[in-house]
Amino acid sequence: MLNGFFGGLTPIFALFIKSNNELVLLSNPVKISLLSGIMTLSMILGNSLTSKMLRKYSIFHINIWSDMMILLIGVGFNLNSIWIIFLANSSLAFLLGIVAPRFSADVVNRYPVERIGGMITTVNALLVIAPPLTSLLFPMLSTISMPLAYSGFIVYALLLIVISLFLAKKNA
Repeated sequence: MLNGFFGGLTPIFALFIKSNNELVLLSNPVKISLLSGIMTLSMILGNSLTSKMLRKYSIFHINIWSDMMILLIGVGFNLNSIWIIFLANSSLAFLLGIVAPRFSADVVNRYPVERIGGMITTVNALLVIAPPLTSLLFPMLSTISMPLAYSGFIVYALLLIVISLFLAKKNA
């Protein structure tokens, strides 16, 4: 579900920068490219450091921190701060880069060989479905009002936290 967040982020960010007065020396397309570059570089960095950083923390803990970054991005939008958005987004992508290989390894190690194909298909289906849904949902909220779309990120983060806590309690 973390992956789905990025699908909704870019369209809302494009609408956000039209009224934001920070980084006035950069054009809006450059700001969008900067956001995308930050996401990509942070994810690559997190992926390359997955075996070296945050090893003692579980996938659950890293997911909760990632959910908190989505919450912070929503706050950044509400505070009209591109810097909070960039910082929280880079942290989110970094954490996602760390957790993705661990999650894949966990799926492979947890399930018997005859079930891995079905599990990977299910996980990949969810990863493919989530971004288009959020890229539709958040812009639809923005047609009502931009603060509603920004608050949608906060609600999305809170929903992810509740789901994570529910799944952790269920598996305990």
